[in-house]
Amino acid sequence: SLRTLHECMQTVFEDGPKRDRRLWLGDLRLQALANYVTYRNYDLVKRCLYLFAGDTQDDGQVVADIFCQANVVRDEIRMTDYSLFFISTLWNYYEACGDLETLRELAPTAYRQYELVAAAFTEEGILGREKVEQCFVDWSGMEEKQAAAQAIYVYALKDLVKIRNVLGEDTAALKEEIRRKGEAARRWYDPKQGVFLDGEKKSLSWASQIWMILAGVVDGETGKAILERIEAMPQATRVATPYLYHHYIQALLDCGEKEKAYRKMKEYWGGMLSIGATSFWEDFDIDWLENASRIDEVVIACMNPKAGCAGSVINILEMEGFNHKVKVEKGVLEEECSHMLTSFFKELRIRNKKEKEAQKASAE
Repeated sequence: SLRTLHECMQTVFEDGPKRDRRLWLGDLRLQALANYVTYRNYDLVKRCLYLFAGDTQDDGQVVADIFCQANVVRDEIRMTDYSLFFISTLWNYYEACGDLETLRELAPTAYRQYELVAAAFTEEGILGREKVEQCFVDWSGMEEKQAAAQAIYVYALKDLVKIRNVLGEDTAALKEEIRRKGEAARRWYDPKQGVFLDGEKKSLSWASQIWMILAGVVDGETGKAILERIEAMPQATRVATPYLYHHYIQALLDCGEKEKAYRKMKEYWGGMLSIGATSFWEDFDIDWLENASRIDEVVIACMNPKAGCAGSVINILEMEGFNHKVKVEKGVLEEECSHMLTSFFKELRIRNKKEKEAQKASAE
């Protein structure tokens, strides 16, 4: 865990330091939470918050991500849930280090995220389709994100209330907004099945249940029962990423399921390690373990001195830093196999040459 986090801590909290190397707001929130109980690099979190607040869209919406290589450039991607998480990330930062000056300076940006989303609700108290479709939530291909999006809104507003309380500002209107939108969200609860069915299609997903619990739309006992039911529903869209799985673990904790949360953490992130992970991945489905196997021994007949990756040019089977080493046996039937490979490629070159000559003659 520490290694994965440390590799992401560059000039900003990068998502995928060997891939897109961007600062993503949703990932920043979780990285910062882990940082507060490990490295405690508050300045790095502060820098990221100011980068987001300093280059918003024209209407004031915080962008979903920022390119930070060479020059700092905002991306134009709008994600409703990520912009709302600016509120929670700011509150978590203040809660961790008590930086009142930064809280006061960035509070208007946080409040603006609320205003932009609040204006998109219908008269019935349901978040508008455009804002819903701009939500990420997870990579799981959910049919509907209505319930999860509304719950994230309620979740973020609760943190906004905390910010305004610290700053001595009025919170009555916000508390009423939380109550009304929470009540509206309960319309998706199906008492027959005991879970939330999402949107017009009444789709079923883990994400909607998780976020309804985190937002406090249901109490702990009800949330506990919902999570037990959803586990027994194979038709439900499951969690696709460690990003959402974190929120599943938090939902378990919020429902008082500490032992189960710990067990699920060991199963999920431990599952990555069991199939050779040297740092934790951003995409993982625990069902992969059913068809996964760990290679303990590799037998090599003849080496490839020009491009071999098992001891000739490099050796990926015994690299330093990998938590799994593979036993390698070389030279088994070396002469026979070398002859087979030489003959194969010789015949392949002859066949390719004849085909090219035939194509040339046909063209003439």
